[in-house]
Amino acid sequence: MDMMISNLQQQRQITEQLRREAAVKRIPVSQAIQDIIKYIREREMEDCLMVGFSSQKANPFREKNSSFCLCLSFCLVIKLTRIKYQLLRYFD
Repeated sequence: MDMMISNLQQQRQITEQLRREAAVKRIPVSQAIQDIIKYIREREMEDCLMVGFSSQKANPFREKNSSFCLCLSFCLVIKLTRIKYQLLRYFD
């Protein structure tokens, strides 16, 4: 009997979760992409990877003690910039 009650409670929890998920507002992928592009463009001038850092101290990618770290950071910045522009061109 306890097992039956436990199973019933579990089924009710699952049903409630499915109801919550069904109530979530959904939008088409094309609209979501347009929203992402708009968000990127609105905040482009705040993006430190695009406009640089106000000071070397504010730069988390600054050279510590090794030129390897600087090279790796520079490559990461270039790669992220390319990806960002590819996304913008692709969805434009």
